[in-house]
Amino acid sequence: NDPEGIDLFAELTSENKLKGDDLLTTYQILSDFVVRNPDRQDLRERLFEMAYQIPLYGEMVETHLPRLREKVLESPDYTDMAVVAYRAVSRVEEGLQLLLESIDRHPQIVIRYEDLIQFLDEQELNAVDLANLYSRFSHEMGESETPRAEGALIDQQLRNLATGDDSGTALEREMEDEP
Repeated sequence: NDPEGIDLFAELTSENKLKGDDLLTTYQILSDFVVRNPDRQDLRERLFEMAYQIPLYGEMVETHLPRLREKVLESPDYTDMAVVAYRAVSRVEEGLQLLLESIDRHPQIVIRYEDLIQFLDEQELNAVDLANLYSRFSHEMGESETPRAEGALIDQQLRNLATGDDSGTALEREMEDEP
């Protein structure tokens, strides 16, 4: 229960690429400390990353994500890890909601839209879900104050997903036809 000792332990273990039993043992030691010292967000972030590596997706979702939600929404890497964890524990809808909330907070980060398209492409969502998502993102380019640099491409890809058309956008087909 020594904060300085645990900091030194955390530092030493972060410098080494731990695997297998060493990673799991380190996770357990840090986890026990965080239970007694819940204000240690730095260690909770480390535990979140370690749980992803091990993988302990249920623990990520149940134990760490509720206390790291703001950090997860601010970090594209953490958002990706959380979405993988949600999907792994069959909580796909929550993963989708987290991804959408991340987009709402940072609409200028174009990679988030690509992550959404990939997520939708990998999931078997029903037509109602796809229609709701399409209506959420469909807009006239000049209407929105929000910077959505690739809005037209995303709009077309969502439309393609909703209709089951995987032939790409007109621009993508045009580029494929060029020598």
